[in-house]
Amino acid sequence: MKILVCSDSHGKDELLEAIIKENADLDAFIFLGDGCDDVQYLQEKGLVPELDDKPVLMVWGNVDDESLAPKNLIGEELFGHKFYIAHGYNERCKHGIENFLTRCMFSRCDIGLFGHTHHPFYRRFAKVHLFNPSAVINGEYGVITINGDSIDDVVFTNYALGENGEPSHVIESPDLLKVDY
Repeated sequence: MKILVCSDSHGKDELLEAIIKENADLDAFIFLGDGCDDVQYLQEKGLVPELDDKPVLMVWGNVDDESLAPKNLIGEELFGHKFYIAHGYNERCKHGIENFLTRCMFSRCDIGLFGHTHHPFYRRFAKVHLFNPSAVINGEYGVITINGDSIDDVVFTNYALGENGEPSHVIESPDLLKVDY
C-alpha cells in the first residue's frame, strides 16, 4: 500500500497538485498542515481526482484556519498500522522529537508523522517509526510503502521534485537521517 504524505504547502497549491498527480497510484493521502486550504481548494475544484474514493487525512498546522482540520489524529488505523498524525507545532518538534516520540509511544502508535520543520526526518525507535516528509513549498514530500502488518514491513521515502516535475532525488529509510533544525 502506498501512502502519500505531504506538509507545509503554504499556498503553493500548484506544487501540491503536481506531487499528487506524480503519485496517482496512491492508496491514501495524509496532509500534515500549513496548507489545509490548498488541499481543500484542489478537491473542491476537482483538480485532484487521484484522491477520489481514497482515505484523505488532514491535520491543522499553525498557519491554518483551525476549522479546516483537527489539531492531530491519534490512533488512526491504516493498512494494519496505528498512526499518530500531527503538524508538529504543538508538539514542539522544531526543538526536538522527544516529546512527540513520548506521545506516540504512550498512544501505542507504531508510526508518528509530523511536519512544521520543513526538513526531512526519519528515525526508528524500538517499535515506533517517526517521519517528516519535509515541505511541499520546498518541492519535497514523502511516501510510506506498507508491505505487511509487521513494523519491519514499512518503508519511508523522501522525494524532491525536479525541474521537469519528476522526482530529482530519493532518500529511503534507513538512510533518511535526522537533519539538525
